[in-house]
Amino acid sequence: MPLKHTVEEIKLNNGAKGLLIDVPGSTAVTCYFGFRAGHSYSDRSIEETSHIMEHMMIGANGTYPSQEAYYQEFTKNGASLNAHTSTINMIYDAVLPIIDYERILDLTKIAMESPLFTKEILESEKGNVREELTGKLSDYSRLLWQTVHIAMGGDWVIDQEKIETIDRVTLDDIIAHYNKTHTLKNMRFILAGDIASHRDSTISKLESWSMPSGERLPSKQYVPKMSAPIRIFKEDLKSLIFAVNIVIPRELSQSEETAMGGLCHILTGTFYSKIFGKARKMGICYAMGSSSGNDNDGTSHFRFYGRVKPDNAEALFDLIVDELKKINEISDSELSAAKQYAIGGYQLRGQTVRSLCDWYGGYYFNNETIDPIETALDRIKASSLDDINRLAKEFLETGYWCVGCIGDLSQEQIDSYSHKLSEVLKRRADQE
Repeated sequence: MPLKHTVEEIKLNNGAKGLLIDVPGSTAVTCYFGFRAGHSYSDRSIEETSHIMEHMMIGANGTYPSQEAYYQEFTKNGASLNAHTSTINMIYDAVLPIIDYERILDLTKIAMESPLFTKEILESEKGNVREELTGKLSDYSRLLWQTVHIAMGGDWVIDQEKIETIDRVTLDDIIAHYNKTHTLKNMRFILAGDIASHRDSTISKLESWSMPSGERLPSKQYVPKMSAPIRIFKEDLKSLIFAVNIVIPRELSQSEETAMGGLCHILTGTFYSKIFGKARKMGICYAMGSSSGNDNDGTSHFRFYGRVKPDNAEALFDLIVDELKKINEISDSELSAAKQYAIGGYQLRGQTVRSLCDWYGGYYFNNETIDPIETALDRIKASSLDDINRLAKEFLETGYWCVGCIGDLSQEQIDSYSHKLSEVLKRRADQE
């Protein structure tokens, strides 16, 4: 069962909002501070502005003249500091001992209020971001998914093109992005630990942040479209990396996400699942999976992914299509087994303050929904075959879709996989 905790939403007078998650007895604290400041808030020609700025934000500032000095002070009692940038959000996170909680809040305030943006630091972080992205160029699965998302109308850029934007980013771009995004009304936070006794001082410290008021920036919405199959030729790859992406232009409810999670488990979650389990028994696929969920941009996905030898690919796609056609034949006992598996997973969830932050942050940072972790168990128990069949029908009959492969394959091969999938995926390009 999840750690015992209580959640309180705090709406500060300065416009910021967040959650205080009190976890009695915990000696660890996790702090997340998030802004809508991701890639979608930069022009595509300088797409890496947000990423470079993220690197610069947790470094030199008005009090500490270098990143080394700031990190030395921040981490001296064992705390860790990190940040990441997505399409929508830029999130700074820290893990620390409770004895260091209020000091770390003060140091976070300094970094957010007074980052030091100089040409020298900019050039250093350009180099670090270039190194980071160059290291991802050999991640062919990542390249495939980026390409599929772009082909379907997504606001994505492949890593090589991201690298090409780095040199165009100027100090003025960094400053403009900071001024636009790092405002109090655009900030959300989640603080978790044994912090009930620190409630008043926490609010007082956060109210004292000296940043522009600003506005909450809107989340960019995605309009999906059909795409021809994607082929990326890599002669030296001995297996095909494949992706099947199905998108509907609405966001699933939390109960619907749970139902689709159950379906994915039944199809690919175990060695006895209907697609992956059978593929393993047939000896045609070592690893594959499926997933479904909200993308926090007005859409939801249902997707399959994995690796397969070229001479086994046709049989695997035949199996995927055959089992998708038979979703309405899933039995009560199969659903019960999936529920039992999910209940076990629920009992393993929320065992650290960080995992609690991740649970609540997944909803709160994107739509300010507070989803008590305890309600997950009720949703698992309430899932039904009617839910699964209704949602599968919606994805398969109305979803926009694309299949992509990267490896040593011909256009004729990828076209044949797409044609096979069209037996069960009903939307056509001429329906748009």
